[in-house]
Amino acid sequence: MRPALSYRERSGVFYVLYKNYGAQTVRPRNTCEILGGTVVGKKLAIVLSLVLAVCLGIALWQLDRQEQAQQELYQALELQTRPLRLQRNSLERELQNLEKDDYALSQVHATEEILVVDLDAALYEQMFPVMQQSGVCGLLALSQTEFFDLPGKITRAQFDELLDAGWSYCLSWDGSAELAPWLDDMIDLLDQEGLYMPSAVYCAPNCYSTDLDPILAQYQVDVVIHHGEESLPLMVSKAEEGIWRLGAKVWNYEGVKIDLENLVSRNGNLVFTVSFDASRNDTWSKSSFQSMLEFISSDVASGRLMVTDFQTARTYHTLSDEDGGTLDLEQRRAELQAQIDALEEQINAIYEQEG
Repeated sequence: MRPALSYRERSGVFYVLYKNYGAQTVRPRNTCEILGGTVVGKKLAIVLSLVLAVCLGIALWQLDRQEQAQQELYQALELQTRPLRLQRNSLERELQNLEKDDYALSQVHATEEILVVDLDAALYEQMFPVMQQSGVCGLLALSQTEFFDLPGKITRAQFDELLDAGWSYCLSWDGSAELAPWLDDMIDLLDQEGLYMPSAVYCAPNCYSTDLDPILAQYQVDVVIHHGEESLPLMVSKAEEGIWRLGAKVWNYEGVKIDLENLVSRNGNLVFTVSFDASRNDTWSKSSFQSMLEFISSDVASGRLMVTDFQTARTYHTLSDEDGGTLDLEQRRAELQAQIDALEEQINAIYEQEG
């Protein structure tokens, strides 16, 4: 039998070979003996432990730095592609609306937009749940003073949630600054926040003039919302070529229900403004607003009235004929899909280039 090893021999970490009964056997030797003494061995063991700890720390630090760099790159790519993704989402919503069967689409007689002209925190806390319950979406009017993350306004996270729920946005000009420089400033602001430049501009009361159309066209704006300046009609039935001028009314004026009935019967479009400013005449009231939504609910449910965004409304009124007959949709569907595919390619190209 192989002789038993003592505790001192078993506890060693270094091994030597020796012969026993004609066979080679590993015989442990005490660590301190190998290192030349107990004190020296302990010191060297401590040094080795420290070296290993430092190497491990450096490796973990490098790994953490790599993960942080990847996260920063991902966030940068998300910000860079966000305008493209928002445009894609908007086009996908329009395409989704147009993918109903042709008969259902032919029954759409009128369109309505609910435009929120300030971004007060109550918009998210009070109005958003009411509209969600009714199954309709609104539009947000953005400016330097009406923007998310400002005091008393909705947050960026809430703004994003509204967009994800199907809301859209346009710009809101109050005439206090020259239009062209103001548009430049708004484009810069939107770029900083990863938002695309919308193709619609809302003009506050007494601000719009058709003389502004050439400036708006230079910035690819094709929808302008007015309050009847220059005797422009508030309710329109056909989408004009070039800039489409849409009329806006406050949502709670006397006679609004009569106008809503006329809107459906005339196959028209009308914008209703809502604010949270008590000094205005379109101030939010939960009970009254719910009553208005209930009044149009049957027309919305039947498809005769669509509460939508400006571009979708333009598509309906452009593709419908003068008699409100069937809609020629195939070409528009193909155009939308082509635009969506092009945006997807741009998004993928950015990720592949940086990745």
